[in-house]
Amino acid sequence: MPTDTGRFTDRMTVRKRVLADANGLGEEVESWPQASDTLGYWCKARRLSGTERIAAGAMNSSDVIEFEVNGPADIPSTARVVYAGQEYSIRSVYEKRGDTIRDRNTIVLAFLPVPGA
Repeated sequence: MPTDTGRFTDRMTVRKRVLADANGLGEEVESWPQASDTLGYWCKARRLSGTERIAAGAMNSSDVIEFEVNGPADIPSTARVVYAGQEYSIRSVYEKRGDTIRDRNTIVLAFLPVPGA
């Protein structure tokens, strides 16, 4: 585990996509688990960019958030991140390596809004 755990004060959950042959035509159907089946991680969330605008009378926003997870994590890029009541699509996942094996964290780059949501 990384030695400086005090900077990981945010909480995020990861919802992994589930594919099933459920429509009778041989096509895969995508579903997302309920909150009780999600994985929780302590992290440090950092907003990299964001915009808000009003179009057709509705507020539209777009955010890019970097989540640094405390230690290695098995987070697929097909999953979604739920943070502060918002669901984010994952753009990329990679490992940030420090000088020692104890200094390895997982970086998740995610964006809002979720396409098709």
